[in-house]
Amino acid sequence: VQIMSSGGFDAVIGNPPYVKEYTNRQPFELVRHSRNAKYYQGKMDLWYIFTCFAIDLVRIGGYHSFIATNNWITSAGASLLRKKVTSETSFLSFLDFGAIHVFTKAGIQTAIFVLLKTGTPNTCMTSFVRLRELPAPVRDLDSYLENVQTDDVVKHEVKVPGPSAASFTFSKESTTQILDRMDDVGDMRLSKQEMTQGIVCPQDIVTKAHLSSIPDATPGEGIFVLPMEKVDELGLSTEEASVLRPYYTTTELQRFYGSDKTRLRIIYLGSNADARIGELPNLKQHLDQFATVITSHYGPYGLHRARNESFFSGDAVVSLRKTKRPHFTYVDFPCYVSQTFNVIKSDRIEAKYLTGILNSKVAWFWLESRGKKQGDQLQVDSGPLQHLPIVSNVDSSAKDDLISRVEFMLRLCKKSASTKTSHERQALERQIEATDREIDQLVYELYELTDEEIKIVEEATAN
Repeated sequence: VQIMSSGGFDAVIGNPPYVKEYTNRQPFELVRHSRNAKYYQGKMDLWYIFTCFAIDLVRIGGYHSFIATNNWITSAGASLLRKKVTSETSFLSFLDFGAIHVFTKAGIQTAIFVLLKTGTPNTCMTSFVRLRELPAPVRDLDSYLENVQTDDVVKHEVKVPGPSAASFTFSKESTTQILDRMDDVGDMRLSKQEMTQGIVCPQDIVTKAHLSSIPDATPGEGIFVLPMEKVDELGLSTEEASVLRPYYTTTELQRFYGSDKTRLRIIYLGSNADARIGELPNLKQHLDQFATVITSHYGPYGLHRARNESFFSGDAVVSLRKTKRPHFTYVDFPCYVSQTFNVIKSDRIEAKYLTGILNSKVAWFWLESRGKKQGDQLQVDSGPLQHLPIVSNVDSSAKDDLISRVEFMLRLCKKSASTKTSHERQALERQIEATDREIDQLVYELYELTDEEIKIVEEATAN
């Protein structure tokens, strides 16, 4: 009480608990009935509340520092935390350990941040370090970090988020100029209504964890997702076969090109599963074997999230959500996918044209700089896709040029997927690489990048 009456603590530091609400709801229920309820929001981590409260406890001119998960600067569930940080503190430093696991018994990716409490909104300069690796052994980590020489050690401007609580941007001035140019030139943003995450089907196949409940099952055996051999074994009626849908994975869905040939089918029953299952005796018998492990809201016969089925038919762009580089696939056939993907369908822009832009190094550069990341991988969720600036208002010749190059890329990729000889495959791969560069060049022109800016983009995406 005496400390708080004199303004607060000089510093609050520590290692807070990392808890997601979907893994443990109880602490969040306690928070929602406490003095810190104003800091609660969905999809958050419990430690966000600890930082908000820590800032309240620190005096003006005092410091706050945690080692915590590194994705809060972009996570949708951390928007209240970012507002708190930018309205009351200045960033002094941000050390991102990237894919390095500081805690050997935990798979989380961490960062250390240091904040100075100012009590006022701030746009400031901060020391930002992202580590790719640590030399082994590191006997004096403090000394190593002070003297580390890497391109990732730069001064970055931290912009105060607006009403939408946008992600923090850590980028060099030259990078920021390109990103701002993209924002100015891009006349379109995808909307939430133009995309969906793929089907959520936690029990697609049998896993080792299931064996304690269903000991007679075999790991890899299909539950909701079945190979055609199993479908044939089930002897399904015409009615039963009508609820199966072709199911695609990264095996079929490559960058740019997607093969419409798949040996997998998904039992596509949603919220109406209980009402229909009486007409589907063979599928019922099959799913009943796994009833003890099916956790769907509509289980044991319905998918957890079947999604709006219209997204899975017609021209669309399928986006791999976690990837080293942008991985967008043009499809023009019924294509049902898991939550590993997002699906984009828009009446405002041609799908092939959009595929070219999204697979370009320009989009890669933007996603690296202003998108979400998990370690060294892009996390291409709906949030980044909705903020990515897209050039749609261009003359027909420029649009046709890009679509033509994408169509040529699709033909090359299809041919490469079916070729039998290594010599022919190598020749096709060289053509694919050349066409990729041509697509990049067309997209550079769409975004009006200069030669120097193109060089920066090329260097940033070289790895």
